[in-house]
Amino acid sequence: MAKTIAIRLDDKGRVMIPAKIRNELGVTSGDTLMVRTVGKVLQITKAHNPFETLAHHAIRERKAGRTKKLRQVAQEIGATVANE
Repeated sequence: MAKTIAIRLDDKGRVMIPAKIRNELGVTSGDTLMVRTVGKVLQITKAHNPFETLAHHAIRERKAGRTKKLRQVAQEIGATVANE
């Protein structure tokens, strides 16, 4: 559900996001936010670490049994793993 609230820009160009909205979005002090303009609309989104996303995906794949050990892949392609 879209919400519209009025906030003010301070003399240094900073915008304060109300605590209720920060809590709803899971934004905390020190988080990186991305700012995008679309015409005269300013969009602010929480930046996500792509490595964190990749790690979560890898964990789901491992739990689902869809991963292989390096030695198994090497054997399938006819390669050897060092230190054998």
